[in-house]
Amino acid sequence: MEVYSTDGDGGELSADEAAAIADTLSSAELRLFSSLGNPITGGGIHIIGCDGEGAMLYHTVFDGSWFSVQFAGEDAAYVFDGENTTLNDLLRQYL
Repeated sequence: MEVYSTDGDGGELSADEAAAIADTLSSAELRLFSSLGNPITGGGIHIIGCDGEGAMLYHTVFDGSWFSVQFAGEDAAYVFDGENTTLNDLLRQYL
């Protein structure tokens, strides 16, 4: 798993760091947006999950409000409301 900011900070995570992020995301109680407004602009935090051979499995972006997830081979992305979560603080510590 890799975490990057739009500025290019970050890099590959250790297995323990990746597990901590996965645990936090699984307990974040994110809700899908029923209708999308305008996203926050100016960057975000990207998480890229790859298999053992380096092929991308998923790509997520968190911009402080929207938390979007796109899986490899899918055209659509799932957009969750991440505004009232602690995701920003959690993810920033890995940059």
